[in-house]
Amino acid sequence: MISNEEDLAASAEEVGTLLQEIQDYLGDRSNASGRVPFPKGFIRTKRSIESTLPVTKSPKHRDALSKNICYTLIEADVLKWLLTRTHLGLVAKTMVIKEVMRVLGDVCDSLMVDALYRKHGAKKSYKQRTKKLSELGIITAELQEALDWLWDQRSRVHLWQLGESEYDDHRYGVDRYERAHRTYEQLIAALKTSDN
Repeated sequence: MISNEEDLAASAEEVGTLLQEIQDYLGDRSNASGRVPFPKGFIRTKRSIESTLPVTKSPKHRDALSKNICYTLIEADVLKWLLTRTHLGLVAKTMVIKEVMRVLGDVCDSLMVDALYRKHGAKKSYKQRTKKLSELGIITAELQEALDWLWDQRSRVHLWQLGESEYDDHRYGVDRYERAHRTYEQLIAALKTSDN
């Protein structure tokens, strides 16, 4: 049982050593006996995530949209666990942060399409949606700027459009990961406020 920081450090070292021994033994082979159970309590349930979301407006897609946003945010929880519970190497950590930013950008996009249901066409671009939400007073100009920044980061999934190495420009640091999360949380708060 872990009861203090010393116990925590010793336990983390022991688990790390055992995981490395499993890796050394298996290499790149798959073996059910070598799978480690994922710890319970970190990844949120669909129901707990759903309770944090604004009410969906589109009657046609209400149930599916809500579920799909929850499932996508569960993916974000798994990635967050990797970032907060492991010492990933620099390149791997960078790419996990990039993936979190993609996930959050996609969720924000879906939330905005829904928020503008019957007010602004779904076929409009992301940045047209952030502009409209700002014009309607649902989000601030600062949040619009942050959402546009998040979308620019998310859009880097199109590797053929990149003219530089993603790792070399230090684009995906912990500070940007935290900014992406804050942007998502601010959008949720703004949309919930506009629902009232």
